[in-house]
Amino acid sequence: MPPEPGHRESWWTPVALRSKASPEELVKALRRQSRKYSGADFFDCIEAIMAGALRHVDVQTLDPIKNKINKQLLDDTWGARLVNGHTAAHDGILRYMAVGTNNTDPTEGQANLANEFFRAVPLTKKHTGSQQKFILHLDFADANLENDTTVKAGTWSKTVFEVADPTGFHVGAAIRVSGTLTSFSRISAIAGDQITLDPSQPLLEVPLSGHDVNLCIGGTASYGGTDATATLQSGHPYAVSKLRIYKNSDLAYFIKQTFLRSSL
Repeated sequence: MPPEPGHRESWWTPVALRSKASPEELVKALRRQSRKYSGADFFDCIEAIMAGALRHVDVQTLDPIKNKINKQLLDDTWGARLVNGHTAAHDGILRYMAVGTNNTDPTEGQANLANEFFRAVPLTKKHTGSQQKFILHLDFADANLENDTTVKAGTWSKTVFEVADPTGFHVGAAIRVSGTLTSFSRISAIAGDQITLDPSQPLLEVPLSGHDVNLCIGGTASYGGTDATATLQSGHPYAVSKLRIYKNSDLAYFIKQTFLRSSL
């Protein structure tokens, strides 16, 4: 359904892929594979790869996530302004995309992406009338955090257990617990070595001693304005969303953000 007149919204679409090739190498392979893409621009080739057009590269599209548009995304920051260069102090250009470990629902006007740990200039971007699209690439190292621990011996539940070392974990963080079944949840409290999970996101099974506990990507954001730099949490956050990207050393990711706006 198209947005209402004057309505604005934004969506994130994560796509997991099993390939250690760089985006540039993937695009070259696609162009060699099919004449259809030999003259296509880089953005269209990446979108095609995300849709599964490249043979021998397995992709999996995760559920699209609607996010909050920040109030600092000004009313006139639309269309080509997001994509193209301008010289005004608040030029509206989207300069960086970021991910963090916090999995809390964002609020409109949120100051930044909580626990942001990685940001980059969009890999590629495109302006198509009422839509502006930006794609972020996370390679294997970017997408798989090295903060891991294990479950301690004890009698636990699907929402409360102790870990060998909670250092680096925090309230709101997205985590993955691997046993016979693999579960994804978010931390609601930490007391000593004890972790309590969001009761609305219980694990699929009671964790046992030695089960792996991994910190995961839990949120994403885009930043603009002339003060948006490579420094984490700098610039105006245009849109923030919680996100569920599992830790898996076999996967890299493309994350596409699509801004939508109808005419007034």
